[in-house]
This record gives sequence, structure tokens and C-alpha cells, in this order.
Amino acid sequence: MLSAPQTPSVLISQSAVGYYGDRGGQIVDESTPAGSTFDARVCVAWEAAAREASEGDVRLVIIRTGLLLTKEAGLLKELLLPFKLGIGGPLAGGRNYMPWISLADEIGLILWALDTRAASGVYNACSPNPVTNREFSKALGRALGRPAIVPVPKLALKLRLGAELGEVATGGQRALPRRAQDEGYAFRYPQIDAALQDAVA
Repeated sequence: MLSAPQTPSVLISQSAVGYYGDRGGQIVDESTPAGSTFDARVCVAWEAAAREASEGDVRLVIIRTGLLLTKEAGLLKELLLPFKLGIGGPLAGGRNYMPWISLADEIGLILWALDTRAASGVYNACSPNPVTNREFSKALGRALGRPAIVPVPKLALKLRLGAELGEVATGGQRALPRRAQDEGYAFRYPQIDAALQDAVA
């Protein structure tokens, strides 16, 4: 990119809140250092590669995305069938925090970062209202009109997703998008119920 005849003016690089590792109930923001889990190490390496763009005259924005609420892919797609069948519920006890974001806000934040020349550095792309997995499960049940009481043990997730991704799915980050809010981005879906109702419609 830096060797191109015309260097791009901005690079929006996609990362993840997994950068912070499993933090339990600790509130984290863009100033929190990296964790040491598998997903954290992947994010650190990914972001280091993106930072090479800063060596040129390129405005760099790194967006650390939380759980993206779309029925087309990701965790929500995996959860829809069991929840629709009435056999969905909290994962591995349901106490881990889930830093989620609606598709509308993920796109909105990327467009905001492209259009806002003062935007640079790291931004958490997640709702200002993270919820626990238990709260998320109840909200998904409400959105689908189904009960959400059947717990899913950690072992079942590891068998389904593999050991490393199973650990990621049962970990969590109580991440907040402080920089985006401080710099003027307004979330379209700040609350989980409205976001999930839109996602499964």
C-alpha cells in the first residue's frame, strides 16, 4: 500500500475486543493493555501489521469489534436454531460479559471513521451497554418468543468449536466504546433488546 503510486489517505483496519483477553467483569476501554489469551495474541499481531501504514502518510484507524449481531454469520447464527427450538440458554454459566454491536452500528462506525479526519488510533466497536451472556440469552429468547433456560456447558462448546475457540466463546470483555462516544459517534442501537429484534427480523 505504501509503495503504491498514490498512497491511500486512510486505512481502516479490523481487529477485535478479543485484544483484551478474558477480563471477567472488569471494565475495559481503548487504553486497556492487551491480554495473553489466544485471541489476544492474534489481535496484537494483526494490529502490529496494520501499524506499518503509519510509517507513510496514512491516517490509521483500528476498530476492535465485539460480537457482531447478524443472523448471517458468527455466534448469533449458531445460536438461532437451538433458541428457535426452545432449547437455548446461557453458555457455560452465563456470567461472562459479551461486548456486542449491531450491524447498523458496525457499518456506521466504519463510515464515521472514514469521514472524520480527526479520527485515528483505536476504537472499540461495541455497544455502550455490554451484557452478560445470561442477559443476552434472555434477550434473544424475548426476540424470538422462546424460552431461554437450557444451559449449555463449557465442554459442549469446546466440542463444537474446538478448544481454543471454545475458550474464546466462554471468556468475555466488559468493553466500552469510550473513544467513539467521546468523539461524537451516536449509537443507533445502544440497547440489546432492540438490537436483537432488528438482527433476527
